[in-house]
Amino acid sequence: METLEGPKTLRGAALTDLSVLIVLTSAAGPQGCVTLGCRRIAEEVGCSKDTVARALRRLRASGAIEWIPKGRDRPTDADSWRVLNPATRTSTNPVWSRDGLGPSCRLVYEAMVPSECYSYTALQAAAGLSRRQVRGALKKLESVGWVSSSHLREGVPTSRTRWTSRLVSPDQMAAMAAHLRVPEQRLGRRRWHRQQRLDFYRMVQPFAEPTELMHTDLEDC
Repeated sequence: METLEGPKTLRGAALTDLSVLIVLTSAAGPQGCVTLGCRRIAEEVGCSKDTVARALRRLRASGAIEWIPKGRDRPTDADSWRVLNPATRTSTNPVWSRDGLGPSCRLVYEAMVPSECYSYTALQAAAGLSRRQVRGALKKLESVGWVSSSHLREGVPTSRTRWTSRLVSPDQMAAMAAHLRVPEQRLGRRRWHRQQRLDFYRMVQPFAEPTELMHTDLEDC
């Protein structure tokens, strides 16, 4: 998909679209079909369901994915999709979610070959990110020891700084995800969203008939 992974710089929405497309591509079967709801995708990407829903609409409009209806006229929380233009990157390790190091770090790290040196400009072109995004990603990756820098001026990177990555195993990535407490952060975010819904239900209940969803959620608490 050239609009997502081409030479153009990825902005906020495009970066989210790419993250969602990577999740769908990784979970797709031999025919390119996958059944995933917004909630599950949001847990993988590390953002809200509404953000994922908007990303899915943009991906459908651009022709990257196709919705497979099942007797309904709109997507629900257990949708089937056909990936028409799969992403070239298929890593779904939780360390790359927004609760971990972030999707920008994944793009920068996967654009680097271990033991080779890269400049800011080279990484911008390879990852499709802005200079600011590359700087932030390299700062995070260096803090966890996955990249190292050279040609520093008083300890601060400059335009002459060269960056080198090291090979990180899946076990080390899983250990880093556990160290960053990615599962706990995801669970905490889901509880916070649930509490927001319950607070809204309690606010509108005196003015509206309680629906089955309201009644069920309130009783679960």
